[in-house]
Amino acid sequence: MPPLQKHNFNAADDSYDKECDTDKIVVSEEEVIIGPIRDCPKFRILIVGQTGVGKSTILSKVFRITDLEAGVSRSAVGTKTHQVWNGITFPGQNDRIIIHDSGGFESSDMDNMNEVEKFIRFRKEQPTLSEQLHCIWYCISCRSTRPIQKSENYFFNTVDVGKIPVVAVFTQFDVLESNWFGQKMMSAMRNPSQLDPIAIKREAEYAAIADYDKNYRSQLINCIGLTSRVGIERVGFAPGEDDSEHVDRLVSQTMKNLQQEGLKTLWISAQRHSADLKLFASVDQGIKYFWRSVGAATVPFVPLIGANGLYRAFDKAFNCITLLWAIPDPDKLLFNAKIRRRFMEGGFNITMGQRIGRRFLESINILGPLTASLTAATFLKMIASITLIHELLFWREWVPNGHHLPLSEQDIETACRKFSRSWSRGKMVAYVEGRMTAGTWSSKRECHQLCLEAVDMGRSDLYNDFTRKSFCISR
Repeated sequence: MPPLQKHNFNAADDSYDKECDTDKIVVSEEEVIIGPIRDCPKFRILIVGQTGVGKSTILSKVFRITDLEAGVSRSAVGTKTHQVWNGITFPGQNDRIIIHDSGGFESSDMDNMNEVEKFIRFRKEQPTLSEQLHCIWYCISCRSTRPIQKSENYFFNTVDVGKIPVVAVFTQFDVLESNWFGQKMMSAMRNPSQLDPIAIKREAEYAAIADYDKNYRSQLINCIGLTSRVGIERVGFAPGEDDSEHVDRLVSQTMKNLQQEGLKTLWISAQRHSADLKLFASVDQGIKYFWRSVGAATVPFVPLIGANGLYRAFDKAFNCITLLWAIPDPDKLLFNAKIRRRFMEGGFNITMGQRIGRRFLESINILGPLTASLTAATFLKMIASITLIHELLFWREWVPNGHHLPLSEQDIETACRKFSRSWSRGKMVAYVEGRMTAGTWSSKRECHQLCLEAVDMGRSDLYNDFTRKSFCISR
């Protein structure tokens, strides 16, 4: 097999009960990696589509592969037809993905499609999850009046993908919207009194959706049948327009099509667009680690937890959450004991000089005859704090010019300090302490829900303009 390599998708050929000394608790990344990511650290995806359908744009939006890097010319291994065999990785940008690109081809280019079929067959036969293909995106452009052609018919009706999830992605939906806007505008110009650009744009959006449903989505359904497990989604990336809703739908549709829970966890880590998915999974995994640490997976937890036990639960939850956010961290700063301690300091708003150990944990009344509700509240605040600080780092990396800046200790210090001093942290703490009751701490489900709500409360006014929407608790 050819080696993994970087690739140019824009090329002409379409490429974490005694004194708790945290400095002595060293938990390696490998010890705390959740099962799916330990066994299969990268999400392997195949993207298929004819020349010019916008594969590069989709990949950059979902996985944060910058246009700059994607646009650098690189020589592919093998011929254009054999390009699909080359696994493409993006170290420093996204270490959770391997992408296989079919390469650009024309509808009648069956040699390329046959090679794609061979590749899918080979990946289906692999014994380990890490070597298998986890998902296929088949891209179809909305520019064409004949979206379903020879290659699409062959792939959806002949190629045996087995249980590999497939999502058909109709790209360049913005072209349909633009065309309909032009038609609506021309019509309105005949009667200047009805010239309302905002209303016209809204009408054009509705018309484009109706056009897509009738002439694009319906054609594919006629091709694959109503009982098909193929997911169908549309995306459009018009210059200057907010495209987050389109990317959200694609990320959600892919998640929906994944059948294995392990792959869903891996997908949450690999995708770099939806903070909501990462937030929900962070709370879920954090609560699971707490219950395991106190030995209460099925019964109300032990009300007395030593400082060392509590910190170890925090430590494992921290590392697991770090893996879910998958923030580019070449120096492994987020797995450093000093950094973990800084997160706890930020979550409890204590000074840099205070030592996270027995004295600190005693100061929040962890040792001694505690009530169970106080113990639970303390850990829920930990989980929420870890999650919210990770999101600050997540948005910090989302820079307008697309450059990926290496994570530094100063970045982490700034995020922890910002969270520690924020009104959001105070609101989150007050919310957990006010809502934690005997009925809440004795229920894993209630604790889970309370932690989700605390994250939403703490998130409400913490972030800058890059945060596009609030966390949907109702999910």
